[in-house]
Amino acid sequence: MAVLFKPSCVKCSRYLSCKDPKKNTRGHSCVEFKRLREIHDVSELEHAAIVPRGEDEDLVKPAKRTKIKKAESAIILPHDQEIEIADNFVLQAMERAYDPNTNLVRDLKIDDGDLPLAKNFYDYCANLAGKNVKMPFVRQLWIGIILMGEMCPDCSHPKAQDMWNVPVDLDPHDFAASVTLLEYGICPDCGKTKYDFIKEGTLKDYVELVLVGGQRMGKSTLTASLVAYCTHRLFKAPKLSTISRGIQDFTPLTASFVALTATKAQKLLWNPVRDLIGASEWFTDYFKMLDHFGKKYGKEFYQFNSTGTYLRAFHKNLDMYPEGPSKRTLRGPTRWLCIAKGSLVNTDKGLVPIESVRAGLHRTNVGNEWTDVTKTGCMGVKQCLQLETASGAQIILTPDHRVLTYCPDQRSLVWEEARLVP
Repeated sequence: MAVLFKPSCVKCSRYLSCKDPKKNTRGHSCVEFKRLREIHDVSELEHAAIVPRGEDEDLVKPAKRTKIKKAESAIILPHDQEIEIADNFVLQAMERAYDPNTNLVRDLKIDDGDLPLAKNFYDYCANLAGKNVKMPFVRQLWIGIILMGEMCPDCSHPKAQDMWNVPVDLDPHDFAASVTLLEYGICPDCGKTKYDFIKEGTLKDYVELVLVGGQRMGKSTLTASLVAYCTHRLFKAPKLSTISRGIQDFTPLTASFVALTATKAQKLLWNPVRDLIGASEWFTDYFKMLDHFGKKYGKEFYQFNSTGTYLRAFHKNLDMYPEGPSKRTLRGPTRWLCIAKGSLVNTDKGLVPIESVRAGLHRTNVGNEWTDVTKTGCMGVKQCLQLETASGAQIILTPDHRVLTYCPDQRSLVWEEARLVP
């Protein structure tokens, strides 16, 4: 035999949505009192609210265990404060978690649903970047729209699709109003998607921009605007590893800014990007959001400041920074140099196959000095060429591997790429 506890408001399934002024009064229970376990029909769930954890487990008390009395928990709210629970709050939560632009579930740990996603490049520059960021000139805007493939080729006038038909003094807002721009990759007029146009061959899917212009045409400013827009889209997109099988969860996505020198890379490319992102109202709000969740979880989600030399977003594995190039090939530090498997390398222990060389165990001869091997690794399958030394020894290596060879005068030594060795 079991005896039910006396009904109380905090054990009622309607507690949070109840507006009875006598709620929380000692000893009060209305005729509508209903425990969660007493709901028998699914139609009654729409009026049920969340009860305090564990309250529905203490509905009965064994009669023989009279010496054990468990204190009842209570939630006391001021009578002038009421919590509104929508009848369809579960559906609303599901709708908020769903991202219609990616057809995926949002990252609810870092919920950026309140921050808008730009419809296109123009929408970002005109409505999201903020008043502290100037609007691109009309031809700069045209370049960005065409590069991103955001002008409908069917609904826009053919002349507008040629930059030379766009007057240089035309207001960029008037130009945007005169053409049909895709919104989130879909034409608002004909309903076709960007993918449809690319399949039809009416829209070019550009992956690279080679910009040649005179002085004061705004190359750095345009580049900064495009980088900020792409970064904005990456921040709003799911983490790359969650939508691409070829990307590991720890794989960084790196944006490098390279010029003839590291100083020029920072001054002409990185600084405009950094300053524009720092002045953007959208990015300011985004970083404030990351600060909020950083304090909540006790974790750092990004590193960026208005005078820094990099932007790092840990939650997206995104890195952005300027780099200095190689003086010979204008390639940055991402270069990989390789020697083919089986090739013999001169070490302090004699000639050793390259695949047997180990960091910390061998030293190699560089010029006239012995140098410790600090790192080794396999670079996969690549195109190679074969070199033959004056003594008849042969070595197989990649074309960009640098070797120490004599200058044409045969008097001095110089490091040269293998493909350039005669």
